[in-house]
Amino acid sequence: MIKLAVLIFLGYIAYKILSEAFFGSEEEKPKHRPAGAVKDELVQDPQCGVYIPKSSALKRGDGRYFCSRECLEAWEKRREREG
Repeated sequence: MIKLAVLIFLGYIAYKILSEAFFGSEEEKPKHRPAGAVKDELVQDPQCGVYIPKSSALKRGDGRYFCSRECLEAWEKRREREG
């Protein structure tokens, strides 16, 4: 009976060592966020239509957000030609 308990214990230790070696430790794994949790709001670039995190977007004075300086400038040039 003791041999069985020791074998189970050694098997568990081997499992922990191998799983940590191949899949990393618990501290390295990203934490699960609940469904619906928002880390950063996404905004749509009016020029190219791509969605980008608000925190990394370029904001224009009128509240529009752009993914890059090129899109912002192209949008402004298009607005100048249109009106």
